[in-house]
Amino acid sequence: MRPKTLVLGVISLSVATIVLALIFWPRLPSSIVDAEPSIVVQKPQSSAVSGEKSKKTTVVPGPTRRDQNVPESLESIAEVSNIDLEADLKWLREQTTKDVQSAYSQLFEHLGLTDFEEAALSEFLVEAWMRGTKMRNYHPEPMDEQDRLDGIESIIGAGKLETFLTLEQNLRKYREVEKIRSLLERKGAPLSYPQREGLLEILIDVRVRVEAFANPNINHETIEAFESLLDLLDENDRLVLELAPSVLTSKQVQYMFDRYQALSYKRWGAFDAQKRARANDPDGEHLPFSYPHD
Repeated sequence: MRPKTLVLGVISLSVATIVLALIFWPRLPSSIVDAEPSIVVQKPQSSAVSGEKSKKTTVVPGPTRRDQNVPESLESIAEVSNIDLEADLKWLREQTTKDVQSAYSQLFEHLGLTDFEEAALSEFLVEAWMRGTKMRNYHPEPMDEQDRLDGIESIIGAGKLETFLTLEQNLRKYREVEKIRSLLERKGAPLSYPQREGLLEILIDVRVRVEAFANPNINHETIEAFESLLDLLDENDRLVLELAPSVLTSKQVQYMFDRYQALSYKRWGAFDAQKRARANDPDGEHLPFSYPHD
């Protein structure tokens, strides 16, 4: 099935888009609309032609050229692996820190944290996410949920912990608002604080409405089920765009439409490619489906 143009019922827009490659904390609520496939992290590799870094992927890192040319000495191989691991972990921590700051900044505001609490909690959340990461030569012992809760409580206190957990249920929507805020700022149409708050309310409200039609036990390994998931994602975006004019200007809504329409095309394009891969593989029915989030 090909992507469908997002048609709005209350506004008319012209045709024109919505990971870090991180393992999200296991306790975060998964839903049909917000579900993200399990992914692993790959550090960008240097281009042999331009020297520029390639885009991050969600593919398990295979042997690099350097790995393939190392001596057979186990000591030498271990030395190279340790060097690679150190560089990878440095890159991963930098990217995780940026993602935590982006995802949680508005949530911290709503929680009313002091500067000290915010800095300490950000550092702790980065460590928690790092402990949930799987990549080549790095398989740390995961932090269990009770340890995570104890760590958060030690920083912000028991009184704020419950509020934090309630707000964290909508973490993906906080992240979406931050992505839209960054997009509109680059386009010269920045969000005001009231607009940002209003957009967050719309995203949360639409999530609840769309999830009412979702089957949480659906098997996403089937083509039909994954196609249904993509339809729900398109419907989610359409509803958001219908409500967006209540808090955003027409120009801001246009930029959001362009973003969502482009992402819809990317999702359906990836889906078609994965269906072809399944058809050409004897064990293709077991290949997992996934879709781009940005």
